[in-house]
Amino acid sequence: MNIRRTPTNIFLTVVTMAYRRSENVIIFIGYKESLLDTKPRIKNVFKKIINPTTLRCGGRAVDDAIRDLPPIRPGEGDDGWYGEYPTEALTAYQRRMRRGSPGVLNHRARNHMQSDLDRYRFFIEHHLNGNGAADLIDLLAERPELAPEHANLDDFVDRFKVHWWDNPAYTIMAHISKDGHYYIHPDIEQCRSFTVREAARCQSFPDNYKFEGPRTEQFRQVGNAVPPLLASVIAHNIRRELKKIYET
Repeated sequence: MNIRRTPTNIFLTVVTMAYRRSENVIIFIGYKESLLDTKPRIKNVFKKIINPTTLRCGGRAVDDAIRDLPPIRPGEGDDGWYGEYPTEALTAYQRRMRRGSPGVLNHRARNHMQSDLDRYRFFIEHHLNGNGAADLIDLLAERPELAPEHANLDDFVDRFKVHWWDNPAYTIMAHISKDGHYYIHPDIEQCRSFTVREAARCQSFPDNYKFEGPRTEQFRQVGNAVPPLLASVIAHNIRRELKKIYET
């Protein structure tokens, strides 16, 4: 199969789309070259579907994504069925995520070492005290006793990240299966990293989607996935544009 490329650099930031998630995305759309003879407009489909006015569905923050999920402490929860929702949904996004689900699945917190919990608390408190988001340099300066072993400031200065309530979630990657340092929950009372369900909510997985296997594998599935709402928005817009082409 011969594939011809027409390079076009268009940066699509997912934060402007159907949910909030700070990330730039690479999208490949292919079509048969023979279609250009009969449907020349098909080559413009990509530019049509990434128009921010067609893709914008309202920004959302971490608060909107996970605030309604049951609060749990490190080690609490369940990898399978956790239980019914403790409160009513607070936002349209939460109602959408709950649709068709009897309750909360895959909502168990990691058992963190005390040293990691102390670091998490430092990063959360640093922000809550009005000092802004901290990194490893701040930790070493203010609480050197909490410095992790083999602290590599050149490559891992932002190794610890708190997902603040009023900001978009950072990109959920498969590395979350190894540790949760980049996915710290903003609630200091819970003081832990994200559960599978919280990460899945940030990825726009509906609550009735049950992740199987050990928790490590569940995290990997979430991190490797194409966010469902992103796929849905793109597919909807491709369908709309193709319909215009084939009906005219």
